Amino acid sequence: MSILSTAIALADTSELAHTATVMVGRCGSTGLVPASYRGVIAAAVTLGMTGPPRAVAWCNDIEFVNALVDLETELSIRLREANAMIRTLWGRLEEIPATEENADLIATICAALEILTPAASRIEYAMGRLMAAPNELGETYAAAYNLVRSGRRLPRNGRWITGDAPSQPA
Repeated sequence: MSILSTAIALADTSELAHTATVMVGRCGSTGLVPASYRGVIAAAVTLGMTGPPRAVAWCNDIEFVNALVDLETELSIRLREANAMIRTLWGRLEEIPATEENADLIATICAALEILTPAASRIEYAMGRLMAAPNELGETYAAAYNLVRSGRRLPRNGRWITGDAPSQPA
């Protein structure tokens, strides 16, 4: 694989964006308030989320956190590979004499760096937003978690915060 095609492949976050988009859809289907998963939304948008996310609900918060960890791991691997290639390319750029016969190689390396550098920043930002997601979930639902941990139950399909009547199943 050529330098440029490798850089393009590392910078392509479409599969990661799809995964994050499905996660956003699952959060919405679960009925979570957007503030509790805004990190996932930010990561999906940063990676290139397209279209309205639709997916089945999470079974529980553990499933959600496990999916976060999986995506964060994928992003970490991609970031490590992109940064390694950036370091390698800068090293090669410093070693190659700036002669006319090396002009094409230098141009290719510079083009690869122009692709990889913003991609690495995007991936790093998305990773940071995902890392904040469990805390955002916990902060948003802290009162409910405390209630359940104390041995009490949440109302079934209730709207105990707003006072609205529970929704009727179709």
